[in-house]
Amino acid sequence: MALPRAPVLACHSPAAWWTKPCPAGVLSLPFLRSVSSGRAALWHAIRLAREARDALSGSATAGVLVPTYHPRTLIAPVIAQGLRADFYPLTASGLPDVGALDAYARLDTCALVLPHFFGAGRSFASVRKWCTTRGIALIEDCAHALQGHAGERPVGHWGDYATASLSKFSPAPEAGLLGSAEHRLPRLALQGAPWRDEAKVLKNAVDYWLLAREAEDSLSGLLQRTEAGVVPLPPLEPDPVSTLAEALQDGRLGQVHQHAAWSARLLAREAGSAAAAARRRQHFATYAAALTPLAALRCPVPVSADGAPYVYPVWFPTDAMGDTAYRALRGAGAAVFRWDQRWPQTPNIEGDAGHAWSHQLLQLACHPTLRADQVERTAAAVAALARHCL
Repeated sequence: MALPRAPVLACHSPAAWWTKPCPAGVLSLPFLRSVSSGRAALWHAIRLAREARDALSGSATAGVLVPTYHPRTLIAPVIAQGLRADFYPLTASGLPDVGALDAYARLDTCALVLPHFFGAGRSFASVRKWCTTRGIALIEDCAHALQGHAGERPVGHWGDYATASLSKFSPAPEAGLLGSAEHRLPRLALQGAPWRDEAKVLKNAVDYWLLAREAEDSLSGLLQRTEAGVVPLPPLEPDPVSTLAEALQDGRLGQVHQHAAWSARLLAREAGSAAAAARRRQHFATYAAALTPLAALRCPVPVSADGAPYVYPVWFPTDAMGDTAYRALRGAGAAVFRWDQRWPQTPNIEGDAGHAWSHQLLQLACHPTLRADQVERTAAAVAALARHCL
């Protein structure tokens, strides 16, 4: 059983349900709405941006600017509303080149979606200015960055709208937030979650807790074999998605008009826990201490002083090295991600870091359910794989 790649119930969970969340971040926004998931929050943010632009311009808008580096769940809310996804490239810092954004925007563009990749809050000042000048709404995707500061402002306070996925930071299987620092949000006319969903949330939370107790990894064995010059490479799971219809189904947007279950909202209170955020920073520091000395590996984001890092991103120099490390780590049961299954129509743009990241960048989980020794073994295995590939 592989290590859990998301938080599960733990002994510290109940205490977090009744404590106040960290003061800075999405949870401190003056206007907030609870929704069924982060995907649903993004769907509603895009809808509100489109409606506001249509009212001002008197004509229908049709485009949303989205990054080339993404999970499919970031693009599906755009396509599901009949809008056009206009992809923009990223620099090695994980931010767009503002001077080049005009080449990807169109007259009917209503919004730009910009994530805080990997949970590191970044200043969006230049992008904020670009969007304001052109009358384009900035949607700040905080799925990976719920707490702390993003440069001069708290996370979530740069955008016209901010979206968050509470299931990334809590044992809740699904829960999200739509927020804004400037715009009073309208009622979303959401339906209540059926009782079957309430029961399913609790059952899943208990099932994941039981599975996590049985989780094991073979990272020590991978480390030894790699140091000996033999790297086991199990096959990757094939991508079942090849068409737009399949990608939309993979985006899982069936509950955008529904409230999150009450039980999910209770579990999601752990997302604002200061103790959990501190443990995430400790895990991030463990990865950094082991991997920063390896010059060939790069971490494209700074260490957050007051945030809650979602993952530690490690960027390998080539596709082949990234593939080798990812396959070996997944086979050994590590809690590792990679966004290699992009939206079917994503273009390849010269010099785009987002395209390179899809195969060369691995995301090592930092959630508090992982023990310190599991994180240390993961870091040691990544370092050994890097030395072997180089």
